[in-house]
Amino acid sequence: KFPTLTVLSIAPLLARTIKEVFENGSVTSLFNGNA
Repeated sequence: KFPTLTVLSIAPLLARTIKEVFENGSVTSLFNGNA
């Protein structure tokens, strides 16, 4: 249906977010370009 659709995996981002929450308690660095 959508020949130009690209499916992206969010698994790496999700894994880093979980890691940051457990290690530092903050995920701000993932969303402000410091990731």
